[in-house]
Parts: sequence; C-alpha cells; structure tokens
Amino acid sequence: MRGDREERGGERSEHRGSARGEAVRALARGAPNRSGVKRVLVLTAAVLASSAFAQTDAPAIYARAERVAHLDRALATFAALGPDGARAFENEVYQAMRTRCRPSGMEPPAVACLATVAEAVCATRPDAAGCAAAADIVVTNLHAENAFVPESTRMRLVAAGADYHGAMLREMRARHALLASELTLTAPGAAASGARIDAFCAGRDREVVACEPGAKLCVPSLPWQRCVAGLVWYIVAPGGEP
Repeated sequence: MRGDREERGGERSEHRGSARGEAVRALARGAPNRSGVKRVLVLTAAVLASSAFAQTDAPAIYARAERVAHLDRALATFAALGPDGARAFENEVYQAMRTRCRPSGMEPPAVACLATVAEAVCATRPDAAGCAAAADIVVTNLHAENAFVPESTRMRLVAAGADYHGAMLREMRARHALLASELTLTAPGAAASGARIDAFCAGRDREVVACEPGAKLCVPSLPWQRCVAGLVWYIVAPGGEP
C-alpha cells in the first residue's frame, strides 16, 4: 500500500514537472496574432521555471544570443517611448491586468493571464516584437512584487489607502536601485546593454545571496527573469518618482 502511494505520488510529481515544462514551451513558442506575427514572452515563460535558461532541455529562446536580443529589443522600445511614454505604457499594462486578471488581495496575478494581457496590449502595435519585449518586462515586474517587497510593507501600503500601485512602484524602484548598484560595481562606467544585464543576472541566478533578517540594503537571491526585468525597468524609467 505504502509503495503504491509513493509510486502514485512520484507519477503525480513527474506529471506536474512535465506540465510545467510544457507550459514554458507553449509560452516560449509564442501565439500568432491576427497578422500572423509571433510574439514571444521570454521572461513571462521563465516565471514558470526556477531557471529555465539553465535547463539542458530549455527552449531555444533561452540561448544567450536570444536572451540578449530580447533585452535589447525591450531597451530600444522603452528608449523610443521615453521615460513618460514608458510609464504610460506600464500603466496601460497594469490597468489591463486589473481588468482582465482581477488579482485577489495581495496575491500576484496568474502568469497565464499576464501573458494574455501582454498580447492584448500589443495586438495593434506596429512593432509587435518590440512591444512584446517591453510588455514582458512590465508583467514580469508585476508578478515579482511579492518576491521583492515583504508582506509587512505591502500590508502597510494597503492600509495607507492611497495609490497602492504608485507606492508599490516606489518600493520596487528602491530595491531595483540596489541591483543597479551591484551591476555598476561589476564594470564601472560600462553601458547597461542587454548583454551586460544578461551576464550579470545569469551569474547572480547561480549564486546564493542571503540577507540578514530585516536588512534593507540587500536583495536576496533572484531568478534571472526577475533580475533582468527589474534592471531594465530601472534604467528606462529614471528619476526619483517611478
């Protein structure tokens, strides 16, 4: 009996792993829009895996050249929008997320819903690939809020009753600034390109970064996708206010 239960448990675990891997591949393949253009949400797909780019059977989008190209597309799209346009784009994605995904309380929205939001926002944009790369950054950061900001802080923001999203952006920015400082220290004066961001976050993904309890000037271990999304957004939306 016990052996049967263990065997069935192992089968269920294997099935969950297989299902997660297939989910990653489905998002990685992208979905054709009405014009037949495929939009690939590299970072959103990676949320479904702890370190998708490091897996031996990972989709081709996690090859270094593809990762860097995706980040460069996001940086170029945000640069074309400018800081104000980038913030407007972020707010458009956020409002669409609130309407479509209806997150409960302080829980993050479902990854599949975020992917749907990103595709809907980019459906009529002339540069589908660039829009998808930029939306990928935004939805990954939205999903990462609970990982960056402790529950006590989130509860305080809710209790304040003001603009929760604006307050959360400021909290996230403070933590992204710490990542940006780490990135700068690796090569002072170097441009923050997709290649440099990818190399930094890939290395950090493989390290164990522990923070003392209650430490404010520390960002613990992060998966690659949250690291790159945070850094790209910090770079493209500069200034004291997010």
